[in-house]
Amino acid sequence: IRETRSTQEGTRGALLNDADEDTQPQGQRLDLWLWRARMARTRPLAGVLVRSGAVRINRQRALRPSATVRIGDVLTLALPSGVRVLEVAALPRARLGADPASALYRDRQHTPQ
Repeated sequence: IRETRSTQEGTRGALLNDADEDTQPQGQRLDLWLWRARMARTRPLAGVLVRSGAVRINRQRALRPSATVRIGDVLTLALPSGVRVLEVAALPRARLGADPASALYRDRQHTPQ
């Protein structure tokens, strides 16, 4: 049986990874996080991105889409639109819209002024 959360809970419910709100999730698959954070259009494409060597976790090349991402990890993504450096801020339990998805990470890339 699958429980669904009320839409009135908004984004907060989608950011929880466990049924118990008091527990801190240990981690999430890299391909799943990339898809849910809208860094890839589909989960299979997120896996292709990882397998192609375009993703690093804390400066280490991610070798498998099943690699674990934790809150506080720094991801370096070589995307077609350019390189992005992101710090993982939350582990979502569902794919979010574009605006709420930006709460999943902090942009760590320094832009020239």
